[in-house]
Amino acid sequence: RPQAISMMVSPGYFGLMKIVLKSGRFLEETDVEGREAVCVIDELFARDLFRGKEALGRRIAPTVDAQRDYCRVVGIVGAEIFLAHEASPRRTFYRAMAQVGSQSVSMMLRGAGAVGTAGSIESLLAAGKRSVTKVDAEQPVQEARGYQQLIENTLAGFQILAIIMSCIGAVALTLACLGIYGVMSYTVSERTSEIGMRMAMGAQTGDVLMLVGKQAFVMCGAGLALGLAIGYGMAQMFSGMIFGVSSRDFWALSSVSLLLAFVAAVSMYIPARRAIRMDPANALRHD
Repeated sequence: RPQAISMMVSPGYFGLMKIVLKSGRFLEETDVEGREAVCVIDELFARDLFRGKEALGRRIAPTVDAQRDYCRVVGIVGAEIFLAHEASPRRTFYRAMAQVGSQSVSMMLRGAGAVGTAGSIESLLAAGKRSVTKVDAEQPVQEARGYQQLIENTLAGFQILAIIMSCIGAVALTLACLGIYGVMSYTVSERTSEIGMRMAMGAQTGDVLMLVGKQAFVMCGAGLALGLAIGYGMAQMFSGMIFGVSSRDFWALSSVSLLLAFVAAVSMYIPARRAIRMDPANALRHD
């Protein structure tokens, strides 16, 4: 059975959130207890639940237990993003709060004019608190926040996780650079005697650097190709957990690859240059 988010709302919710009506009608003030139970579903839920068939007028049960509470679909609306970190909407259906009630209520306000400054938001929230107190003085308002602050609080955990993962990635990249430098430097140093022999036999500096560079290019190229393939596969695996960035970020992949290639080139050049400048007799005796 399709999973969907259940929302208990008042009739004014759709206008406040600027949700588009696709067909049928919104919930109305007349949809109260004692009248036929009705609901509004979004286009994603209508598509997946009825598979292209007409949804208006159909009766659905939001639960699958024995006490099924049926409601009639009276409207289909556009899909909305439910959580701030989601890249796409989820299936949602809306029921009239006056018919089903709710254990807790969130009141949403939209300013009549432009509300952009902290002062204007605070005044709007204060007006909302006064409105609640005027209706029921004993009804507590647990918290009042602007929508931007609500989004930031929702993403706070993701930001902390992003910082931690960035630090881990920086450490891993540093270790990779040190590892590449150590391996490449050791590999070239092992060929010091060979380099000295070639120089004694009249080899040019460019020829020796080209020879060592080819070996470094093959080793580094094979490692980068394998690493990119594995990294791309893992990125696809965890793409659903990535928010705000692409799992196939060209600049991220290319910059890391170029950095590792640069480290490999430097680690090859420094010991090779040292061996070339060494006296051929000393180079031949190098262990």
